Amino acid sequence: MIDVVVSEFTGRPEMHPGSQSGDRSAGDGTDADRPHPRRPDRRRPRDDAIAQAEIEQAARRHILDRPMLTAGQVAAVLHRPAADRNAASRLRTAGKVVAPSVGNSYRYPAFPFHEATASVREAVAAVNMALGAVADPWGIAPR
Repeated sequence: MIDVVVSEFTGRPEMHPGSQSGDRSAGDGTDADRPHPRRPDRRRPRDDAIAQAEIEQAARRHILDRPMLTAGQVAAVLHRPAADRNAASRLRTAGKVVAPSVGNSYRYPAFPFHEATASVREAVAAVNMALGAVADPWGIAPR
């Protein structure tokens, strides 16, 4: 979704900060063809929105560029039947693992899982819970 919004903003010059293409007049000598002064100490809300969207997009790329697991793969790493997708869901809803939604399912970064012990690494679970991963999985992504 963020990718779509960013591409829409970048594809519409009239939405770029400082753009004059939205003026009502084209060179008729009125105030409309003069650049509008912009206060340097004041940010426009859309500038903040674009900056936030770019940060979130970078965070998503950072996470999604790493090895990711489906719920069935998480079950296998935890030495449970692949059909036991609830194991991954329980960890996600408890806030022990980050599981951003991708389409109509969740993807689980592989690094929190320790296959030899069939568990989530305790340090990762503790950090995720402390940072509130259950409420905002993208919000705890490195930026």
